Amino acid sequence: DEHRCNARLRVRTEASFRMLYSVPFAKRNSTRGRVLVKDMSRKGIGILFHTQLWPTERFSLELHGRLVIAVVVRCRKIGPNCYETGAIIESVQAINDI
Repeated sequence: DEHRCNARLRVRTEASFRMLYSVPFAKRNSTRGRVLVKDMSRKGIGILFHTQLWPTERFSLELHGRLVIAVVVRCRKIGPNCYETGAIIESVQAINDI
């Protein structure tokens, strides 16, 4: 009963996270960290992170030799210090090309 345009692939791997844009009220202490990539599709990505992210925030992930830039569209708490975040992928580039 899903209305997805693209198939979602389970990834289950760790990635380096860097915040590119944060909402002013979040007052973040750190802009870098490690996340668990849950799944991804052609246009979206799901991650598990210890910090709550807010819609419109932008982040990048270093994932298997690629730099993925994405914008948060949703975030929900699934446990203590564990948030599931869904984001739309803006771009993917090979790290060697940067």
